[in-house]
Amino acid sequence: MYSYRCFLYFNFIFFNLYLFFLLWIVVLVIVVELFFSVGYTGVMDLSMEDLEKTVSLAHLTVKEEKKEMYLSQMQSILDQVDTIDALDLADVKPTETVVEQGQFLREDIPVKPDDLHLEKNAPLWEEQAFRVPRILKR
Repeated sequence: MYSYRCFLYFNFIFFNLYLFFLLWIVVLVIVVELFFSVGYTGVMDLSMEDLEKTVSLAHLTVKEEKKEMYLSQMQSILDQVDTIDALDLADVKPTETVVEQGQFLREDIPVKPDDLHLEKNAPLWEEQAFRVPRILKR
């Protein structure tokens, strides 16, 4: 019974963490949608109405004392996007990985194994197969 309670407790914790991260992803997606839907042309200052719209679209409840903190965090995200957007990346090649490396794969050539000496190592060998004791009794 104890292990079952621990199992339920840990499932509860991981489920809550999953919901927490999922809701933050939804908030970030909504912020990005707001970012691109207003015809963004440069520095954007978010208002408290933008935050309240984002919170309502994400079906979240935010305490009044936390709203200013979330507003500054969302503004920080948009400022970072501005910083990246200001970079001249015309000559930068798109990459798939951080470290450039080739695929080091050998050719897949099927090989029939030679004598593996299975019958010598098996406790019981019968008709080119292992003989194992019966588990189920019928």
